[in-house]
Amino acid sequence: IFVTLTKQATIDGYKPLTTQIFDRKDPYLTNDSVFAVKDSLIVDFVPRENDPKAELELKYDVKMVKAS
Repeated sequence: IFVTLTKQATIDGYKPLTTQIFDRKDPYLTNDSVFAVKDSLIVDFVPRENDPKAELELKYDVKMVKAS
């Protein structure tokens, strides 16, 4: 299983954020034709235990910037 997530976050008073997060195990990371894959966006998903609806999980902190 290889995962690429696109995340969009909006909070009143903060600039909107759209980003992608890439699975380190994805064999296509080295074939990035638009140079969108940055080291800080490559993550390691870990097995999720005791949840029949999900196999993997990820904890990833996102910092939002206040709107001016």
